[in-house]
Amino acid sequence: MNTGRSIRAPMQRTPASGQCPATSRTTGGVSIVVRARESRAHGKGRQSTSGSTMPQGKATYVASEADLAWLLSKQRALHARSAENPGYTYRKLWGLVTDPANLRAAFLRVARNRGSRTGGVDRMTVRQVMAKGVDTFLSGLRSELRAGTYGPSPVRRVLIPKAGQPRAFRPLGIPTVKDRVVQAAIKNILEPIFEADFYPISHGFRPGRSVHGAMAHLRRWLEPWRAKKGGVSDIPYQWVIEGDIKGCFGAPGQAWRFQRVQFPPRQGERAAPPGIEPCAHGGDDMGEA
Repeated sequence: MNTGRSIRAPMQRTPASGQCPATSRTTGGVSIVVRARESRAHGKGRQSTSGSTMPQGKATYVASEADLAWLLSKQRALHARSAENPGYTYRKLWGLVTDPANLRAAFLRVARNRGSRTGGVDRMTVRQVMAKGVDTFLSGLRSELRAGTYGPSPVRRVLIPKAGQPRAFRPLGIPTVKDRVVQAAIKNILEPIFEADFYPISHGFRPGRSVHGAMAHLRRWLEPWRAKKGGVSDIPYQWVIEGDIKGCFGAPGQAWRFQRVQFPPRQGERAAPPGIEPCAHGGDDMGEA
């Protein structure tokens, strides 16, 4: 039975501003990762779990405070281990991904997202899942994941107009609710591991980060330093480059993306830090079964 109150699923966060700037400097400019403009699947992206008032008619899901506290403790432990030992290899993350508490927290993220009222290829919405029973839905999903029978469904593809560009559209992929929950469950566990390895100047699609933090970095680096003799101020960086990689994660032939999380890495290469080996069924890296 799912009991408790709807609260924010806390996360190990780093302030968006006030970070120490990059230690390495180059003359003429500074590079700061602001964001990526790649289309994100419906139900993904910034999935808020705040306890703000929900719009009338939108399905709400009551999360257990114990589930969110459990998830936070695991995320903190994973982040601490990755920060202390960047080369640590995780071998038993599947137990954490498929833990019922994590699946319930993942469903909360999906239910709180703006796309919860839109279905995938099966046209199933979060409200319909809740009407049939969330516990039954998650129990069946966990059984599929543990048995290795789960498989993602095709993504429903729609075209939405681009703002300020008449007759221009961009594709949007809408996964099923089941696939969104699996994605959120994996994200809950992998995010704190990879967060420990990001540079402080990286602001794209990270918890607690935004364009505002990137702009704060830019303002700091573009401010003139103390005036030298003769009253001439020293401006270390004088330009900013803004770019976009078209179809970075949607274009075919992007085998390099999978090589970054290769198991195991090739000779002389390093997998996306820290190393993560194939998920084992049963147990986890926090010493639990």
